[in-house]
Amino acid sequence: ALDIGGELRDAVPVPKQKAQQVFETIERRNVDPGLLEQTAGNHFRLRVYPIPARGTRQVRLVIDEALRREDGAWRLDVPVQLLADADHLSLAIRARGLSAAPVQRGTFDALRFERSKGGYAARHEILRERLPASPGTRRLSPLGFRLPAIASPQSYVQAFDGDRFALVDLPLPAAHGRPRVLPSSVGLLWDASGSARKRDRQGEFALLDRYFKAMGDGSVTLRLLRDVGEDGGRFQIRGGDWSALRKTLEGAVYDGASDLADWTPDPGIDEYLLVSDGLRNYGDDAFPVLREGQSLYALSSAGANADATRLSALAEARGGRLVQWQGREGLDGATDALLSDGTRIVGLEGEGIEDLQPQAWAADGGLLRIAGRLTEQTATLRVRLREAGKLRTVEIPVAADAPESSQVATLWASWQVAAHMAEPERR
Repeated sequence: ALDIGGELRDAVPVPKQKAQQVFETIERRNVDPGLLEQTAGNHFRLRVYPIPARGTRQVRLVIDEALRREDGAWRLDVPVQLLADADHLSLAIRARGLSAAPVQRGTFDALRFERSKGGYAARHEILRERLPASPGTRRLSPLGFRLPAIASPQSYVQAFDGDRFALVDLPLPAAHGRPRVLPSSVGLLWDASGSARKRDRQGEFALLDRYFKAMGDGSVTLRLLRDVGEDGGRFQIRGGDWSALRKTLEGAVYDGASDLADWTPDPGIDEYLLVSDGLRNYGDDAFPVLREGQSLYALSSAGANADATRLSALAEARGGRLVQWQGREGLDGATDALLSDGTRIVGLEGEGIEDLQPQAWAADGGLLRIAGRLTEQTATLRVRLREAGKLRTVEIPVAADAPESSQVATLWASWQVAAHMAEPERR
């Protein structure tokens, strides 16, 4: 929303090309346009015009997201770092429906929660005097919370635009997946484009070191991806020693645009590792389709600079998953995700519910989430799981009086869109 005539007016979603045309037309008339664009993945760009001399404009951004599961609790990260250059920061936090106060994580100022309207609330303000003086050098400490979570399956419903939607949360028992058997023939797709300079390559080498030690003996076929791909050679791994391959990667030239599709699958390779930020800005060929039995794992250390939505969709559709981490502290979790054979959805069906879409096919943080469109007042969802090499089926009922949630339809739609974001240019 943007302030126009002293009133915050909500934005209207339109196709990107039309939005740019409207913005530029209104801008020439010197009135009050604002344009928020989704650029790549979860990146957004905001333009506001005009800002009056010695004046201000007010913008309201509303971020709606589903909480992540972590060690049996819900995790919420508040992106206070986006406001590091603000003159004044005000926080008002309200957590409804909790029996205990949120547990604060990170090194942000300690917040004081008090009981409020069936939950807990806290307020906090920071003025410019408490922040470093120079914009660009200011830092705000991380702020996160852990909220208590129920360990049994939960279902929620929402009526929206003439349809009813359901969301099912399926918590899984806390257990580490068994080590998966790594193939002896691997294809390494290494993004060597200019944007690769923003990745944590030392962190990537550390993860690959653990991967190849777990492999032991095998071979790796390297493909360097830029605007024009380049074959990097074939390397033998002996006793986990991949020093020759690492030397080649350290000497690679990181330059040019990104075409992630400039490679051809080799039927003799069992597993591909795509190491990239997921940003594709060159080429229009379809991303290669793998043969049955081949899989693709996407490895990303680029954090907010990555198109994680694209990488996840590419990997999920090819029997793998996105392994994403930042810093040394995230390396153990990334190793477990890459080397363990955890719980994965292998089949979805239901009675009284259709158009089923999971948030992810592999369990993340001990939780699986599935949404669908209801065709009956009550429904039954059947989830077929593969756990540690064994198959089992879980049935979850969706009752007519299931709790209402204002997020269900949006999550269903966003997961449908995310499943097609492997190649948004083709849709």
